[in-house]
Amino acid sequence: LPRLQPFSFPRHEQMPKKVIVHCAVLEGSEPFAFSWLKDGNILANSRRLQVKVSEAMSLLTIVDLNAEDIGNYTCVVTNAAGSDSFTSQLLVT
Repeated sequence: LPRLQPFSFPRHEQMPKKVIVHCAVLEGSEPFAFSWLKDGNILANSRRLQVKVSEAMSLLTIVDLNAEDIGNYTCVVTNAAGSDSFTSQLLVT
């Protein structure tokens, strides 16, 4: 089974211009398929949101953040043996 490395968003006191988080596979066999969800909904690339994948890692970049971006982000990885997921909260305090 694939196993993800836990990730977290940096803590922000005000809305940042940009956040980048890495979702990396620690164990398991390639090929891997990655997906990102926000509050349970699949994320797709847009003007402000970009997902990049390279072998055993996926990179989520969000620019021009606003209040709509606050929430729980989940990275899901799947391979032939199964899947794993990890969720982290994007907060502005």
